[in-house]
Amino acid sequence: MKPIPNLKKQQGSATGWFFIFLVTMSIAVVSSEAEFLANKRRNDRQFHQEAYLEQTAEAITAWYQRNIGTIDATGSAEPTVADVLAGAGITPRYGLHVSVSQRLSSGSMNWHSIALWINDSPTDSTTFKTSTGAFNPDPKARAVLVSGQRLQQEAWQRTATAVNTVVSALNNYAQQRQAAYGGDMMRNPFRPLDCNNIAPGEMPCLDSYTPANSISPQLGLNSSQLVDAWNGAILVSNGTDARTTGIPYTMVVKATTPWGAAVTGTAIQTVN
Repeated sequence: MKPIPNLKKQQGSATGWFFIFLVTMSIAVVSSEAEFLANKRRNDRQFHQEAYLEQTAEAITAWYQRNIGTIDATGSAEPTVADVLAGAGITPRYGLHVSVSQRLSSGSMNWHSIALWINDSPTDSTTFKTSTGAFNPDPKARAVLVSGQRLQQEAWQRTATAVNTVVSALNNYAQQRQAAYGGDMMRNPFRPLDCNNIAPGEMPCLDSYTPANSISPQLGLNSSQLVDAWNGAILVSNGTDARTTGIPYTMVVKATTPWGAAVTGTAIQTVN
């Protein structure tokens, strides 16, 4: 007869293995949860860093735009990192790096570039050449470049549009004056015959460049339409640089950039 198995021994052995299984599973769950929480903290930190970097770039862009008429002006002081942070109301966090270029130029355009980056890695190969604005972020870094060139190009385009608006208004004015003169094409519609005896509706003699706001009634434009994107006055002249002898007569419109370049347009008499 076979011996009867020791049930208590078997039950004890099964209980022991089950206990070991539970402990192993508990360790695995705890380890998995710890890893999940660690990843979540890393992802949360990355999310907050990216959001902070985006908000910082937006604040610095807004600061640049508020100062767009002075920051790149000839003779103005070079902005420092402290100037940028204070002007934009930025408190550095997450190890934020900020670097400001020297005044950069290309053709008739001046600007500054501002590099921003955050890198949690113990090594950071990010480079920013302040003399050229060349920005090469470390592959692990979160980085943004605030491009003053883009902002100044947009300002130039807005100014060119404003200048063209004044030119169009002058062209309309000239057509009206020419009609008032009975269609006489030989008479300058942009300038009175006698600078000391200006008839109603005529434009005064503007021998040198004068703020266009001085002739806003003739233009039919409001004062906000007569400033450039750098908050400078748009200028007009029916003397300097204008054609005052022989058709087609002209009148010149000009805006001046903070670094002294000119954005110009010319109103031209319609000759049928």
